[in-house]
Amino acid sequence: MRLPKSIFLLVSLLFIANNVVQAQLKSKTLVIKKKDLFVVGPTNSLILDTLIMEDKSTLRFWPHGKGILIVKHAFIGKNCLISSKGSTRFHGEDGGPLSLTIEFKELESLTIDASGGDGKNGTHGTNGSDGVPDREERYYVIENNVRVLKTRFIPGRPATSGTPGTMGGVGGSGGDVSLTYSTTDFIINFNNTKGNHVVVIKNSAGRLGVPGRNGTSGTAYGRGMVDNIGSGNPNAKAGKITDGKITLNNMAETTL
Repeated sequence: MRLPKSIFLLVSLLFIANNVVQAQLKSKTLVIKKKDLFVVGPTNSLILDTLIMEDKSTLRFWPHGKGILIVKHAFIGKNCLISSKGSTRFHGEDGGPLSLTIEFKELESLTIDASGGDGKNGTHGTNGSDGVPDREERYYVIENNVRVLKTRFIPGRPATSGTPGTMGGVGGSGGDVSLTYSTTDFIINFNNTKGNHVVVIKNSAGRLGVPGRNGTSGTAYGRGMVDNIGSGNPNAKAGKITDGKITLNNMAETTL
């Protein structure tokens, strides 16, 4: 029996809608394989029913804006990483703030890293050149058929000073981390790597770059003097470099 055209269209639409729903459900489950890296898209936000991070996998947020993660069911393996760490540049990049809401079903060890990037080291100064002392040069000439010894004065060259090294770059500020969490039948050990069910949070400012070494002055004839360090940093970042803040909220009795 042939179906009426209207019923055929309705069945077709229901079939398509069912496939769309299934696709949406699949898209809300993210599996990051062992040692793999998953980079969150330009929205810098991720809302999931299920997150599975296998051992040594990484979930990366861009540090340029707030990273948002909401997960109803999280299964975290060993040595996993959620990161918005700033990159290392001459002046380190600021770490991105993170807002995480996670219900942990399984947890072995997770690091959350919103640290600022390190500043690069300064450049070394160049060494000065050695001086050359004055000297007398002896030579013979023939005068009236007689060989005569003469001397002439050749001036030396003074030594030059070495140039100072430059200051290192400034580290980036750490990003704020807000973690709202719940667990099933276990307690999280925060910043205790010797225990089980570990979460380590890092959001300190990046390291200051090391100043460059001064060049040494040349020896002899007018030894120059140089400063102990470079003469300031004309490219220093404005403002104070700070560690990020950490906010923890245990919502074990709240349904996500």
